[in-house]
Amino acid sequence: MIHRKLKLSVLSRLAAFQGCLRAGFQSMLMKTVLILQFAVVLCVGAHEPVGEVDFSQPLTLEQCIQIGLERSTSMRNARLNLAIQELRVKNARAGYFPQIFTNGNYDFSDRIDFGFEPENYNLGLRGQYTLWDNGQREGSFAQAKESLTATVSRNERTKQDLILDI
Repeated sequence: MIHRKLKLSVLSRLAAFQGCLRAGFQSMLMKTVLILQFAVVLCVGAHEPVGEVDFSQPLTLEQCIQIGLERSTSMRNARLNLAIQELRVKNARAGYFPQIFTNGNYDFSDRIDFGFEPENYNLGLRGQYTLWDNGQREGSFAQAKESLTATVSRNERTKQDLILDI
C-alpha cells in the first residue's frame, strides 16, 4: 500500500514536473532573449579605452583639444544622441518597405485520442504593405531627417563650446 502511494506520488510529481518544463522552457527562452538584448546594449555602449597621456612633456593646444574631445562626457553624449537620431531616420525610412512576419508553433501531447498525432507543428508567413497612409510616412521621414540635422548642429555647438572651455 505504501509502495503504491509512493509510486502515485512520484508519477504525479513527474507529470507536474513535465508541465513545469514546458512552462519553464518558455520562461527560459524569455530569460535568454532578455540576456542577449542586455549583452547587445552593453556592447553598443562600450567604447575603446583612451590611451594614457604622457605628462613628461608639455602638451600642445591641439593635443589638449584632442584629449578633451575624446574624454568629454558631453561629447560622448552628443555622439550617442547622433547615433540614436540616425537610427530614428532609418526607422522612419523603414515605413516605406513591406513587412514580413513569421510564426511557428510546436505542440506535444501524450493524449492521442480521436486520431490526433502526438507532435504537431504549425508554421506561418504573413506579409503587409501600406499603400496609402495620407502622407504619414512622408511626414515622419521628413521630421526625422530635420531632427538629425538639428542634432548635428547641437553636436557642433557642444564641440565648439568644449573647445572654447579648453
